[in-house]
Parts: sequence; C-alpha cells; structure tokens
Amino acid sequence: RQLRLWREVFARLGLELLVLKGCRSQGSYLLYLYRPDALARLMEPRDTRDYLESLAYDVQASPRDLLRQLARRLCLAREFPHEIGVFLGYPLEDVVGFIRHRGKCFTCCGCWKSYGDPAAARQHFDQLAKCTAVYLRLFHSGTPILKLAVAA
Repeated sequence: RQLRLWREVFARLGLELLVLKGCRSQGSYLLYLYRPDALARLMEPRDTRDYLESLAYDVQASPRDLLRQLARRLCLAREFPHEIGVFLGYPLEDVVGFIRHRGKCFTCCGCWKSYGDPAAARQHFDQLAKCTAVYLRLFHSGTPILKLAVAA
C-alpha cells in the first residue's frame, strides 16, 4: 500500500518509482525514483547504448524496459551489476573505469570513483554535496520526504 501511495504522489510530480530489488521477508527494497524524460536523455548517447549493448542489454527497448533488465540482473547476477552507474547518471568513463580497474586507480573519489578529470569530478561532487546538505537539513527539520520531491 505504501508503495502504491508513493507512486501516486510522485506521479503527480512527473516522477516514477520502480522496485529494482526487494526482499519481502527482510522488508528491504532497492527503489529507483526517476524522471522518465531524464532517464531517456541518459540512455540517448551512442556510446552509452553501445556499452549497455556490450553487456547484453536490449538497447532497442524503452528506457523503462532497460531498467527492468537492470532489475533482473540485480536479482539474478552473482556480482553486483556496476553498470547501474549509467542509470544513476555517472559519467560512462567512470562506470567503465570502475569496472576495468576494479575500483582502484581512480583520479578522484566523491559520491563515486572518478576515472577522468579530477578537477571536473571534484566540482561535480561539490555541487552534489551542497544539494544533499540542503535536502538533509530540510528532512531533519521535519519536511516529509514526499514534500522534498519537486515537480519538474
């Protein structure tokens, strides 16, 4: 019921909520909250599509179906599918670098490990940190999480 309620509220804000992985017995779930148009833009670049295709994703599918393919991998794969970074908006260079170098030899570390220009990565991480701080302050001061979502 809670998931249904959240989906309805978020839908009014142009957001969709998908359960990527769930364990009902433990009551833990991995949720993906996203804007469909933003996800479509993430999936547009040819190099992103080529990369996902190299991992056996059906890149002719809709962005939502690509998420469903990711969800299957999360549930069935022995190892965590680190290509999830593509769906989170991480630069492709960083996703590929992380997998290739097994999380080592990075140029900068923040919300994720960067394998490209460290100055650009630090700037991006700083922006994300500021945004996160604002939202955490609002949340800790009592703003309900559903009110923190902003209509596009």
